[in-house]
Amino acid sequence: MSKAGANPKNAREGFLFTVDGEQFILSLKDAVYASLAGVLGMTKVTGDPPEGARQITLDEAIDDNLVIFMNVTYSVGKNPVTGKLKTQQGGIVIPRDNVNTALKPTTGLASKSYRGKAISRVRQPRKRKFSYA
Repeated sequence: MSKAGANPKNAREGFLFTVDGEQFILSLKDAVYASLAGVLGMTKVTGDPPEGARQITLDEAIDDNLVIFMNVTYSVGKNPVTGKLKTQQGGIVIPRDNVNTALKPTTGLASKSYRGKAISRVRQPRKRKFSYA
């Protein structure tokens, strides 16, 4: 599913997840979701997709309330002058049926890494951004 010649950081792969007994396939960034797939209840699709699994876009998944968008805060180093921890934020989607598992403090996302950096906090976005297409 990934595109040849594309930047490997932005390579997208199909990830399979289940909501209410139905299987769906989303195309997501492999660099982000490969390490998080297990805790999110997703499986990377290799080879042919399973029969009955429906390929959907991220917009469709959010509109149909199949996934929930969350922000993750992760540490990227320390400020050399103040010694304070520098953090950045990124966004991930979590299948609706696996939100409770993903947000557990010891075995959920807080124990994983995002783009190779330790996740320090997971929360819902405070401001919603709407786009009209």
